[in-house]
Amino acid sequence: MIDDHVACAVAGITADANILINQARLHAQRYMFSYQEPQPVEQLVQRLCDEKQLYTQVPSPHPEP
Repeated sequence: MIDDHVACAVAGITADANILINQARLHAQRYMFSYQEPQPVEQLVQRLCDEKQLYTQVPSPHPEP
């Protein structure tokens, strides 16, 4: 459960899913705190997708040899 109006199912790598679910919960709580209403599901999904896409575009630092 992400929020009172949003649930989530997981398939695949559960460690990655746990991180995304925790991020979704955080976004939903911040929205509720700011606007005193539940975050629209489409907006929540878009925010998570944008965040995940950022990690695929920004290279991670590689240790120097």
